[in-house]
Amino acid sequence: MRKIVLAILTLFTVALPAVAQVSEPLQFEYKFRAPALFTKTAVFTIGSGGQKMDNYGTIFRTQGTVSSVTSGTTTVGVTLPARTLISNGHGIRLRVAGRCAANANAKTINVVFGSATIQILNAVASNGKDFYADVMIYRTGLNAQQISVAGYANGALIDNLSTATTQVETGTLALQVQVPASTGAADVVINDVSIFGESG
Repeated sequence: MRKIVLAILTLFTVALPAVAQVSEPLQFEYKFRAPALFTKTAVFTIGSGGQKMDNYGTIFRTQGTVSSVTSGTTTVGVTLPARTLISNGHGIRLRVAGRCAANANAKTINVVFGSATIQILNAVASNGKDFYADVMIYRTGLNAQQISVAGYANGALIDNLSTATTQVETGTLALQVQVPASTGAADVVINDVSIFGESG
């Protein structure tokens, strides 16, 4: 009887296909890397080597106030290295602000770029008045620049000025605020001269 049962079971046994083993997917550790935080300071690569100046940032800023003197010229600013303006449209912006003493002495304030002189005040009896000027200088061609000036002085707007100049770029160029010898000390007090690079 036992043999008969085994024979019947053998007839009805179906060979099952081998089941493929499924392995677990490989696990990769995912690391998110955020961009590093940084502070970019205003650094200018300007000089006789012909490096292009960055399009942002402060080149110069006064520390404290500067007063006119009776004995000679007072200047505040920088000497720009050769080839500072290396491409057309590249520019330098100068901002100057201060105050004239409360007296009737004649006051003169100039902005100097190379051999070009732009007068903010020309021997004016500015009595106790503030002054402010915004000067933009940009390159228009080889050894060619355009200077635009706007501001406020002696209680009135400075007439908008736009003039062309031909300063040689292969040499150094002064960019300064100049106060010639005054009648009295501190007839003019400069409290801000800032010079910036502009996009080119």
